[in-house]
Amino acid sequence: MQKILEFVQHHWLLWLFFAVCLVAIVIYELMRNMGGATKLNPQAAISFINEKDATIIDLRDASAYSKGHVINAISMPLKELDKHMAKLTKMKTKPILLYCDNGQQSNGIGAKLRKQEFTDVCIIAGGIHSWQRDKFPLAIGSKTSKKTGN
Repeated sequence: MQKILEFVQHHWLLWLFFAVCLVAIVIYELMRNMGGATKLNPQAAISFINEKDATIIDLRDASAYSKGHVINAISMPLKELDKHMAKLTKMKTKPILLYCDNGQQSNGIGAKLRKQEFTDVCIIAGGIHSWQRDKFPLAIGSKTSKKTGN
């Protein structure tokens, strides 16, 4: 024990740095778990979709959806989301991937779903804009996928 105290006395700056890093990691993990949905870049989102057979939900309005959406995405415009809550509630334990234009709205909805005990909710960080920037394919048209998570 004496040697540990002596080491700390001689290397207090190192121990201070260690303590600050430890506190930062704990705070980050608490905020991540208490906050909204997990943010995924487009490549990670594709892995999430493929590995977990995630339900993809487009929160943009119908006209934006028809101009281009992630393949197999279900259109649930943010303004109409309350009408779809019964359908969403059936998916509480299933993986869900949300996206909007830039990630701001989907993050808020992700947080709301997490508070309602949805277990596996992720969002595309940067929304459809980051998806397009990374040149991933889009489906065109207003035909909504039949996949509802039932």
